[in-house]
Amino acid sequence: MVEFQLTKREQDIMELFWKSEKPLSSNDIKVLSNDLSIHTIQQVLRRLNNNGFIKVEGVGFTKNSITRKYIPCVSQAKYLKQFIAKNTEYELATAFIKENTDPKVLDELENLILQSREKLK
Repeated sequence: MVEFQLTKREQDIMELFWKSEKPLSSNDIKVLSNDLSIHTIQQVLRRLNNNGFIKVEGVGFTKNSITRKYIPCVSQAKYLKQFIAKNTEYELATAFIKENTDPKVLDELENLILQSREKLK
C-alpha cells in the first residue's frame, strides 16, 4: 500500500503521468501545464522521485540540453485504493462488473479471479 498523500501540485503532475502513454520530462510537463513554473515542476519531480512515485526512464533532448524522462511507479488505482474503505472496494468492483458491456474486459477479469484463486490454494 502507498500510504502517502500527495500535495495538490504533486497530484496535478501525477495526473499528467497517469494520462500519458510515454515518459515525460520537466519540459513536457511545462507544456502540458502552463500554470506551473519550471522550477516548481523540477522540485515536485524530485519529491515524487524520492518518494517512489516516479522513476527515471531515460533521457531526452530539448533545444539546448539533455533532460531526464520519467514514468510513474504507482498507478492511479493503487494510489486511490488507500483512501477507499474495504466494503466500498467490493461495491465498486461489483458495480463495475454489473455495468460492463465489453466481453473482452469481463474475460480478463474472470482470468484475474481464476489466477487469484490459484494463488490462494
